[in-house]
Amino acid sequence: MSELNKLEKYIISKKDKIQISSKDIKGGDIFLALKGKRFHGNKFISEAINNGARFCITDKKNFKENKKIIYVNNIYKYLSEIAKRKRDLYKGKVIGITGSAGKTTLKETLAFFLKKDHSISYSRKSYNNQLGVLISLLNLNLKSNFAIFEIGTNNFGEIKLLSNLVRPSEVFITNIQSTHLENFQTKNNIAREKANIFIAKHNNNRQKLYLNASSNSENILITKAKKKKILK
Repeated sequence: MSELNKLEKYIISKKDKIQISSKDIKGGDIFLALKGKRFHGNKFISEAINNGARFCITDKKNFKENKKIIYVNNIYKYLSEIAKRKRDLYKGKVIGITGSAGKTTLKETLAFFLKKDHSISYSRKSYNNQLGVLISLLNLNLKSNFAIFEIGTNNFGEIKLLSNLVRPSEVFITNIQSTHLENFQTKNNIAREKANIFIAKHNNNRQKLYLNASSNSENILITKAKKKKILK
């Protein structure tokens, strides 16, 4: 079995192993050497290995040969493919949370109550963009009963992309506020973008929507979710 195949099998079978900071690495973890604003993550590969990383994934070939360092041409594409396979294997209930504010607070609240009686998976940080959602999926515990994901957006199309990865069966929309108006222009556009979390094309027909009834954009959300079961 190639090192690349070993890595894929390891990611799918394990939970909470993906890290983006070399300082957070513990024995058996996987370090993502990503390109940052100032440095490429390759700069921290040695530190990650010294801290116990089992694998380091990079898209830049400027390292000494090492079986622990796995090169891929496109990290995001590679991680997306594994994340989709892992999501296909998951049999528990998947909760997706979106909204202009309060996503992390609601996620933590749900996790607090659910973990009293259930095994759950959820990100310990506010991971709601493409990278964050991918990490949350890759860190998923396949044996858990519930998985909770934050799904955020800064521009059109992002909710649709992330919802297609997460495929939630239960959806919470916290609120619609005037955030990121430089891209969305109007509050109603924000509501339309958020509503993409429950478009049937990207989700199953058993999905439920838990809606904040005080939202001024409620009618837009309800219209988009008219085939779903709405709990206010």
